[in-house]
Amino acid sequence: MKIAFVTPRYSPYIGGVETHIKEVSERLAKIGFSITVLSTDPLGILPKEEKINGVYVRRFKSWASYEAYYFSRNLKEYLVRNSRDYDLIHAHSYHAFPALYARGGVLLK
Repeated sequence: MKIAFVTPRYSPYIGGVETHIKEVSERLAKIGFSITVLSTDPLGILPKEEKINGVYVRRFKSWASYEAYYFSRNLKEYLVRNSRDYDLIHAHSYHAFPALYARGGVLLK
């Protein structure tokens, strides 16, 4: 099963959602699921793509005013084009745009 987690931020950023997604995604990858984390990197300092502990991480350029909202046109476009590649898309932090993109990507396809 191919699962995508959509989140505004992911490790090495620190926070409750970041820790939760890291723990769940790594455990699912360990038992054989194909896991992708789709996240943003407003500072543009992290690798755009990497594999961490069996989890494929893809980060998109974003704008995050006061570290909120995480607007990313690239993440939205990716989800619109690729949402059907996943069996399950799990979105976190509903106050930020990435979760809305996850819903929109599925609906716009």
